[in-house]
Formats: sequence, structure tokens, C-alpha cells
Amino acid sequence: MSGKTDQIERQLADGGAYPDRIIAHKDGTFSAWWAYFYRCGKSAEKYAERILAAVPGAVVVEAYEDFHSWPTTSYFKVKFILKEVK
Repeated sequence: MSGKTDQIERQLADGGAYPDRIIAHKDGTFSAWWAYFYRCGKSAEKYAERILAAVPGAVVVEAYEDFHSWPTTSYFKVKFILKEVK
């Protein structure tokens, strides 16, 4: 992982959001993925709210559910970018 990805992972953990995967894209955006089998009241939008609360300057680009039938894993995915905090 890159230094920036490590920093975001720590900020998310401090905010109570523990993604299964964080991806840094070449265009400067980041994606956070949470695997699920049952939704149990969770949604991509709720995870997007956690990102906004935990990471200063984060702006959500998209939040969606990447659903697959069993036995393939489904994910809640949130793509976001960091804006400079003044």
C-alpha cells in the first residue's frame, strides 16, 4: 500500500469503518470495499457517511452495491477523492 492509502486506512479505522480493501487509483481517487453476504441493515450510502465523518476533506464520487449471486462475494463500494482542507 502507498503511504496515502495507509493514512486513509488509519483514519477510517479511527472512525469505526474497517474496509476489506482500499484501492488507490491513478486518477487520484480511492475506493473502499466491504464484503457482505447479508446486508443486515448496511448499505453503501451508510459506509459513504462513515468515510465523510472519518476522513477530513473526503468527497464521495459514487457509492454502490456490487451484488453477485452466491457463491461469488458481493461488495459495498465507495469511491471518493480527497480535497485539500484549509
